[in-house]
Amino acid sequence: MLTIYLSSPAPLLEWKKEIKEYPFSNKVKIYDPLRDGWGKKTYKRIEEAPKELVIRDLFELDRSDVVICYLVGAAGYKGFSFGTPCECMYAYLKGKIVIVVTKEDFVGNHPWVKFIATKVCSTVKEACDFIDEDFNQNFEVCPK
Repeated sequence: MLTIYLSSPAPLLEWKKEIKEYPFSNKVKIYDPLRDGWGKKTYKRIEEAPKELVIRDLFELDRSDVVICYLVGAAGYKGFSFGTPCECMYAYLKGKIVIVVTKEDFVGNHPWVKFIATKVCSTVKEACDFIDEDFNQNFEVCPK
């Protein structure tokens, strides 16, 4: 089964529904680091146990085959997400398929993004289509 990790700045959650509802040809497993949503409770948990949060995210990245880094609107995000670029680079270094979703040319054309991304897409649907057509049809997971 193909596993997909969803990476984005914390407040950007809506895009994840589109992936979870996408009709993939074969079954996929989704790792969503913010599966509990975003709010005061989640923020407090992150502040109280940052190491545990990162360790859990790295564990889930290790178990994933594909990482989708959603950066649509990230340039206008008032806070800075250090985690998303770190997750993208970690995934690349581990040999994962890294898909960056962005509408901003300066993000998609950035040398680092071009280097680590398997594919740069402008929509979530385009990313899902790419996964489904190029990887999910004949995907076999090697024992981990």
